[in-house]
Amino acid sequence: MFGVYIKKHYCYNIYITRNHMADQIDYKLLAKTPQELRAKFRPESINIDGIEILAGRGNLRLSREIARLLGKELNEPIEVFADGEKKLKKSHANLRRKGVFLLQSMQPHPDERLMEMYLMIDAARRASASDIAAVLFYPAYMRQDWKDQSRVPISATIPPRIFEFLGLNRMLSMELHSGAQQGFFDGPWDLVESNFVTVSEVLSRKLKDPIVAAPDAGGRKRAKQYSRNLGLGDNVVQAIKDRDVTKRNFAKAAEFQGMVRGKDIIIVEDIIDTAGTIIQVAKMFQTEKPRSIRVIAPYGIFSTDKNGVSAIKKIEDSPIDEVITTNAIDPKSDAKRSKKITYVDIAPMIAEAILCIHTGESISERLIL
Repeated sequence: MFGVYIKKHYCYNIYITRNHMADQIDYKLLAKTPQELRAKFRPESINIDGIEILAGRGNLRLSREIARLLGKELNEPIEVFADGEKKLKKSHANLRRKGVFLLQSMQPHPDERLMEMYLMIDAARRASASDIAAVLFYPAYMRQDWKDQSRVPISATIPPRIFEFLGLNRMLSMELHSGAQQGFFDGPWDLVESNFVTVSEVLSRKLKDPIVAAPDAGGRKRAKQYSRNLGLGDNVVQAIKDRDVTKRNFAKAAEFQGMVRGKDIIIVEDIIDTAGTIIQVAKMFQTEKPRSIRVIAPYGIFSTDKNGVSAIKKIEDSPIDEVITTNAIDPKSDAKRSKKITYVDIAPMIAEAILCIHTGESISERLIL
């Protein structure tokens, strides 16, 4: 096949034709069994007995699948008193001088999930774990990463600082709302990108005339990277939003820069909460009669707004043709039923990243496009 070879990955090999989108996708899926996963590493580098895995109650379905791929039994130590207080029961595994990975998604109920993390970190430290790593499928408070008005906190700094105080050694997550947030934690904070699993999903659609769009100025860099991953270069459309910082979950799409008529638009977002803003952007693009509109977002929260309307209901009634997200947040029942929502599994990617940390292998060589 004539084309440009982009990069060989442990996930897949992608070829992009002169027409930019692949007419053939030749890829190797990420590991689906413990044997396939371990086969990617040098046998002498893996001592799976040297790690233990504990999980909070956020997205236990994903935590169990990651543990299965690693060939480890999952410790689920969280218990709840009648008054709502959290308690950890004794781990069935000895944590002394072990590398302990604490798995958690901060949705739903982020404050509860954070308290569970605090307790697990403290328990692992007091059990003499040699290295404690937080694996956060969805980190909490990401969007509150700067002072948007006077006399307010920078909330995104607080959980990492408490993690450090309690004895956490490192963190692993997917992309953050702002890359600068890695500096809020004074230890290694490894990031894996959802692009690694969503790009092949987009390519499989074989879109005729795709173009990537950023929903706001802050997302332009992310959109450009996604466009390059698809083989489309740096040309992206950018929407411009008016945001009222005094109002919760409020932003208004005002205008956009770029040509979208007859195009297959791929809007690259990081978080979909109530979906109000992304739907406004989609409606604005719809006035120019594009062929299709898709949204890529690693974190699909899909909340209900203050008027009682769910994000899924809004998406169903919107010009958006498809939302491609990941299972970093446990899918809600209405999202799973929706024909407009596609979930991509991140368990193999996270499991491989954990083994990279354990063995000292490079995450960027294996899991970054």
